[in-house]
Amino acid sequence: MPWFVLYTKSRNEKIVAEKLKAKNIKLYCPLIKTKRKWSDRTKTVEEPLFRSYCFVNLPEHQQANVFDALGVIRYLSGLNKHDIVKDSGIEIIKRMLNEAEHNLVETFTRGDQLTISSASFTNTV
Repeated sequence: MPWFVLYTKSRNEKIVAEKLKAKNIKLYCPLIKTKRKWSDRTKTVEEPLFRSYCFVNLPEHQQANVFDALGVIRYLSGLNKHDIVKDSGIEIIKRMLNEAEHNLVETFTRGDQLTISSASFTNTV
């Protein structure tokens, strides 16, 4: 069964994940640990790796059930069908998050070139 991509309200990824897990829906919301600094303290917090996105794994006839959770906007889709992510794609994300030092995870914009020098994707461009 493939994974479907849910688009959520901004900063609602963890809330959506909790609500859908409570409904026994198989869900993956990849989180990274990052340090946040306030004027009086520094704290390590978990943030979504992909802002406004979660992955759900459920049969097609149950896809409407996700909309019971506040914060779910829609499925990511194109060409009149929901976009999917294969199990292997989810496993790659999980492996990368398990092996990477989260404080080294950075975001990039389209067109940026980078070389990965450690973890699962070593020496790839």
